[in-house]
Amino acid sequence: MRKVLIILLVLSFVSIPFAAAHPFTEKTIPSLASNAPIGITEVIVYFSEPVDINFSEIKVFDNNG
Repeated sequence: MRKVLIILLVLSFVSIPFAAAHPFTEKTIPSLASNAPIGITEVIVYFSEPVDINFSEIKVFDNNG
């Protein structure tokens, strides 16, 4: 009986999908790895899931921080 319970416990942990508490950044325009050209007026960010605007913020810095 104990072996069955252990097997069920292991199977339950293995079958639970991965869950993240926060969305991941999937893509940005301009790219995170590039320097934006002078005078850029828009930054676009794509996330892995919907973002709650009431509890979110994005900060864009220039070369002075």
